[in-house]
Amino acid sequence: MSEKPRILLLLYHGSGHFNACFKLAEILSQRYDIIFAGVEFFKNHVTRQGFSFYPLRTVPFGLGLEHWVNSVQKRRPVYLHTVRDRWSDSLYHERKTELDQMLNDVLPDFVLLDAQQCTDFLVLYQHLRSSRIRVAILHTMFPTTLLPGFPPVNSIVLPNDKDGIDHAHRTARRNSNKKRWLQKLMFLGCDDNLIIQRRIRRNNIPSKYLPSFPSAFNYAIQGVPQLIIAPEALDFKMDPCFFPCEYLGSWISLGRKEDSHADFRRLQHTVFDVLAAKHLTLIYCSFGTIPARNRKRVLRLLHKLTEATRNQQCLLMVSLKLEGSRLKESPPKADHVYIFDYLPQLEILAKARLFITHGGLNSIKESITFGVPMLVYPLEHKVDQRGNASRVLYHRIGLQGDVETDSIADIRLKISALLTDPSYRRNILKMHETTRDENAEKLFSCIDRIQPLG
Repeated sequence: MSEKPRILLLLYHGSGHFNACFKLAEILSQRYDIIFAGVEFFKNHVTRQGFSFYPLRTVPFGLGLEHWVNSVQKRRPVYLHTVRDRWSDSLYHERKTELDQMLNDVLPDFVLLDAQQCTDFLVLYQHLRSSRIRVAILHTMFPTTLLPGFPPVNSIVLPNDKDGIDHAHRTARRNSNKKRWLQKLMFLGCDDNLIIQRRIRRNNIPSKYLPSFPSAFNYAIQGVPQLIIAPEALDFKMDPCFFPCEYLGSWISLGRKEDSHADFRRLQHTVFDVLAAKHLTLIYCSFGTIPARNRKRVLRLLHKLTEATRNQQCLLMVSLKLEGSRLKESPPKADHVYIFDYLPQLEILAKARLFITHGGLNSIKESITFGVPMLVYPLEHKVDQRGNASRVLYHRIGLQGDVETDSIADIRLKISALLTDPSYRRNILKMHETTRDENAEKLFSCIDRIQPLG
């Protein structure tokens, strides 16, 4: 058995959360044994990158996942099982049994816990403390804490807009209260906050670990190191007295093994030959995996993008991964548009001149790495896409669009500006130069400074 200290990365169930950590894990593996943990769905993706994986079957408690679990497991009636599970704390007890077993099996020296599932800290606290396991919160997106005078990460507000920030904070609090009261009505008084507060009391969690400020979504923990996998230069400047944290840098894994659609591999040489022979500009478009609720909006946008780029000496390559059943509306068809279920993003960005994206932080960091200006169309209001889009706009490394209101003419103007105004490419290349030299020694130092829980 290796004598290296062992780091366990306990990550949220999203491919972007894992992708954000691969380069980090590669560097850390020089001095530490690295093990990823998460739902079993991601096991093949992680092991393909050369890392060990500990599969989990449970999900974090306190995040409103009871209904989803019962739907997946086909427990009928779903609603009654959901109410019962919330009042009996079944997700917590299942999670605790599995996570305690994980710690006993893995015997980590460090746990890097994804910020999007901080309720796992409440589950693990006693075990982490008694075993002297060091823990830090790992942010694969910018912090979600609602800090005074700072734009919420799920808003499009810029840092110099004081009235806009105040309004965004009021909206966030109103939405949080609305969600809380709806849950109380639906689940006989048992909302997520009640579930979390009940567990804080029963597990004797010290107040120093409880958040001073609410989160824009999910739950937050303070009093342990906060590590952000993003360059500080891309964020807005925040007051460290409200949120002490360490920006680790982008850490893009350029050697990441990516899936690609079989049709792309079959056609890629033809596509790139056409691109070179006709001196076309490659525009890459990807919105990640698109849930059923966003399918119609994305397809409408793609139809507008197709018309906006028609007869413009460009080639539009689209990664379109749609969830759900058959579509009533078809994706657009045009000679200059190539649509695939999924594409190797790093490979395409290396050839692209413009990236049209939903605004995921990984995509933005990768676009900066390749010096490709962005047109950002946020799709979700509940996550970080809008805040990421505002950072792209603020640093003038791209433009922001509105899925609902942008016309074909609007889109054409924005694309033209990004392709013809050299300042966008200069700005993104400058940011790349500013952020390209990730410091491995700084990373090791951040890990070494993590202390056992007091």
